[in-house]
Amino acid sequence: MALKQPGLVRLTFGHAAAMDPAQPAPYLVAGLHFDSERAMGEALASPEGRAAGKDLADFATGGVTFTHFDIETAS
Repeated sequence: MALKQPGLVRLTFGHAAAMDPAQPAPYLVAGLHFDSERAMGEALASPEGRAAGKDLADFATGGVTFTHFDIETAS
């Protein structure tokens, strides 16, 4: 479902491992990349975005945390 988001440029995901065993790590981290914050908002508000949001409860039984951030490149 995530791949059907309009305006999606790239989808990355992976299982996290804590570098400090005393700290819990999330089970899975996914990155949905869009060209802009506006494109992301439009995707989340689309029928595909709403359907994906409703589907989260079916498999993310431990809960979900959404974050938004700009990606910058160090040089």
